[in-house]
Formats: sequence, C-alpha cells, structure tokens
Amino acid sequence: MTAKGEKRCHMKILFIVIPAHLFLLLGCVTIYKSEGFGGGYTDLPLGQNRYRIEVRGNGFTSKQRVQDIAMVRAADLSLQNDFEYFYVLDSTSDERIRRANVDSYGNVNTITNDYFVMIIEMTHMTDGVSAQEIIDAVGPRVGL
Repeated sequence: MTAKGEKRCHMKILFIVIPAHLFLLLGCVTIYKSEGFGGGYTDLPLGQNRYRIEVRGNGFTSKQRVQDIAMVRAADLSLQNDFEYFYVLDSTSDERIRRANVDSYGNVNTITNDYFVMIIEMTHMTDGVSAQEIIDAVGPRVGL
C-alpha cells in the first residue's frame, strides 16, 4: 500500500472510531427513566398532592442534569395528576462516592454519583412552576 493509500485508511478508521466512542460515552449519561442500572428517578407519594422525588445519576451525569431530571419528573407527575403547576417545598443535592481505588502510585481515584432529592406540592395556583413549560423547555435535554 502506498503512503497516500495508508493515510486514507487511517482517516477512514478515525472517522469510524471517534463517532463510535462518542456514542458509547453519551450512551452512559443518565436519561429520564425510573431508577435502574445507570441511575434514574424514584418518587414517593407523601400525602395529598405531595411527592418526594429522588434522582440518582451515574459517574457520567452532571449535577445539572440530575436536577433537570427531577424537575421534569415533578412536571410529569403534576400533569399525570391533572395539576398544571407545582411548588418545590424542599430540595437537597449531594455526591455519593460509588467506588474508590488506589493506583500503583498511591493516588486515590473515586467515582461519584450526583444525587438530588426534592419535595413538591402539586397545585392549580398559577404562582407555582408551570409543569408544561418545564416539559417543553427541559424535557428534550433529558431524553423525554
């Protein structure tokens, strides 16, 4: 094979390998789904019109994305229960260490998961957060 032909072959490999790696990496980010392998949300009814929503990301999911998933879940629950708005009564975020190891140089490497919990109250009052606006604006960012 000539040097020119070998260069073309390497370029073809790069065009195939790089997008494949990006696809695999992006496929690891937590999406809007109930919790399972790779993160997701859980919700618990707390009484009349109130829910506790918990979202756990994985090592590839940003804190902002975890919070976005929680907001979309709040909006989704509100609309499912025939409410147009909701209030966020309380929220907290945290990082949880999932795994830590020590390499051969003595460096500690950790993988953390972002974790977000919020309490919502669904309402018909227009001073609350608009559920439909959250679905429209944030939903596409989290895979809804």
